[in-house]
Amino acid sequence: MGLFNKFKKEKKNEKTARPWFLYSDEELDVLDSFICDMFGEYKNVFHEIASPDVHLDVCIVEPTDEDPYYKLVTMGAGAYTMAIPEQWKDYHIEHAEYVIYLPKDWNLKLPPLKP
Repeated sequence: MGLFNKFKKEKKNEKTARPWFLYSDEELDVLDSFICDMFGEYKNVFHEIASPDVHLDVCIVEPTDEDPYYKLVTMGAGAYTMAIPEQWKDYHIEHAEYVIYLPKDWNLKLPPLKP
């Protein structure tokens, strides 16, 4: 199989459907609490509309005077178990979310989606 073959569109049926990697409701509650405790409360979320396998949303933590950065935190990436090098197995990092810090003057105002 070529490197990019797994990204090609497949006919969807029971034999070819890709698995979904999703958090349970309990895991989402734990992640929500972790994001709020570590990065701050968030009011907005970029919700992914369609996904072939991992449902990935991005929580947007607004800048504050004490922490003048936008923090974009994924919610969903960690539901997938990553293949990691054997020497890193003891660190239990097979599941990870991602955080991006952006300056407070970064334009996160996106135009509305067209119907």
